[in-house]
Amino acid sequence: ILWTMLFIVPGIIKGIAYSQAPLLLADDIKNGAEIKPINEYITLSRAIMDGKKVSYFWMNISMIGWFLLGVITFGIAFIFVIPYYYALLSVFYQESKTDYFNSIQ
Repeated sequence: ILWTMLFIVPGIIKGIAYSQAPLLLADDIKNGAEIKPINEYITLSRAIMDGKKVSYFWMNISMIGWFLLGVITFGIAFIFVIPYYYALLSVFYQESKTDYFNSIQ
């Protein structure tokens, strides 16, 4: 069990650290900026998530009740839960990105 934890816990931490990379790429596409190599997006995502991994984790954990509600209602509640979840993620991304770019200036 302990050896399994050595793969699961670091995997979750790295997954959280890399979670903002697709959103950074989408921002560059939307703004018409030059598309960088994916390694740069991953590096920037790690920098943005530095110190914010725990809050991102707890934000996702706090949504478990909403997802259980969706399962209990046979998916009907997902009509409201999924957009709420994505809005929550996008607000987290915008605030994290703003905090990061303000801190380096």
